Amino acid sequence: MGETSSLSLINIIVAPFQYTRKNHLTKNEIIFFFVFDIKWMNLEQADIILKRAFGEGLIGYKGERIAPNFDIPSFENPFGFKSS
Repeated sequence: MGETSSLSLINIIVAPFQYTRKNHLTKNEIIFFFVFDIKWMNLEQADIILKRAFGEGLIGYKGERIAPNFDIPSFENPFGFKSS
């Protein structure tokens, strides 16, 4: 996986929330989505993406679940968007 800009990091992070139509997901649900549902990345890459998103303040813990720190409906991935 190459260098990811903040905008595409948001696009990547918002995808499992939009797909599941949930505002909070467990870490395992997010990783499962990236690795097995849409096959964008492997386990190591998914973990790196989550760590970057936490580091940039895009997501945070709400109890045992992870939630985005931005308004999910305000982001729409372009048709056919894929993680690079």
